[in-house]
This record gives sequence, C-alpha cells and structure tokens, in this order.
Amino acid sequence: MDRQEYIEFILDHFEHPRHRHRMEGADIQLGGGNPGCGDLITVYLKIDDDKVTEASFEGEGCTISQAGGSIIAEMVEGLTLDEIKELGTHTMIEEMGEDVVKSRVRCATLALGTVQAAVDAYRAKLAADNTSEKIAADLAARALDVEAREREIAGKLIVVEQGRWFTALPRPLFAGAFIIYVWKVVVWDKVLGLGVTDPLKGDVADWAMIVLTAYFGGRSLEKVARILARK
Repeated sequence: MDRQEYIEFILDHFEHPRHRHRMEGADIQLGGGNPGCGDLITVYLKIDDDKVTEASFEGEGCTISQAGGSIIAEMVEGLTLDEIKELGTHTMIEEMGEDVVKSRVRCATLALGTVQAAVDAYRAKLAADNTSEKIAADLAARALDVEAREREIAGKLIVVEQGRWFTALPRPLFAGAFIIYVWKVVVWDKVLGLGVTDPLKGDVADWAMIVLTAYFGGRSLEKVARILARK
C-alpha cells in the first residue's frame, strides 16, 4: 500500500473500531498507557489451549493508538500465545506503514505491547496457580505419610505391650466378654428365642459405653482432640 492507503486504513479502524468493548469473563485483562501522548488502552483476552479465542479493547487517545488497538484486537484472535510474542514493530509497520510507525512508534505499538504484557501476566498467573496446587498436593502427601507413620508406631506399641501379660490380658478379656454378650442377645435371645437378657442400666451401662468407645474409637478420639487443639 502507498502512504495514502495506509492513512485511509488507519482512519477506518479509528472511525469503525473492531472488537471495541469491555469483555465479561476474560481470562486476562490489562491496561497500558503512553504518558507522552496521554493514550490509554485496556485489552481483554479469552484463552483456550494456549490460543486466543476472543479479544477486545477499550481506550482513549490519539488516532494512531486507538486504530492500533482495533488492528491488534482483530489480529490476535486465533493466534497462539507464542505467535503473539513473536509480533513486533515490524508487524505494525506492515499494518500502518513505515512513515507512521517510525514517527509515532509509541502510539503505534501501544496496543501490541499491552497484549504481549497481558500474555506474560496470564502465564505468570498459570504458574502461580500450578505452584499453589503443587504445594497443596505436597502438604496432603506429607499428612498421609505422617498418619501412616503414626499407625505404624501405634502398631509397634501394641506389639510391645502385648509382650507383657498384664498389658495383653485386658484386650482378649474384654473382647471375649463383648462377644459372649452380643452372641447371647442376638443369637440366643433374638434368633433362637430361648431367653431374655436384661438391658444394662445405671453405672454398669455408663462404664460399658466408656470402655467400648475407648476400645473401638480410641484413634478417632485422638484425631478429634488433635484437631481441637490446633484451633
């Protein structure tokens, strides 16, 4: 194109901007500015599978900066993030002409620079999210390792305790009494219908519940106590 055609192209994008709107649900949005000229640009990108699926912009300023926003918003749709990073001043020269870009390079490249900065911000955000997930996974794995270690230590403790008759004896005695009681109530009384067992009452019932809870729910009680202690 000759110089006049470039000027008409720029005016067309300025007067009839493409994709000029605020985007809801953008994956990344970023603002940029040119202090020397007072130009402002905000770009919005939706990204899927490392590719820009939708782009838009808002802004105010000179004809060249706002036309550049329209040109870039239209250009980057369908490009991968790597392809966007490969764009440069030469891209804007191809779109706007060498005379315009070299005389107003900051205005001409404002939108492009802002989009490329948005790509960097999006990648940084992904890296931060992945790091957070990795830390959470590591903490969960460590918690499981600690719990497994606690089980192992508890198992060894039981083995050591049961090596002595006075620590090993209560477990089988209580287990035997419990089994006999359950067999009497369920099988003898209910299934066979050969007798009736009086329900436990008073202190006997209370102590039986305490011993039963401690015997079967000891580990759960420990975990509850540990959680309460952390708060």
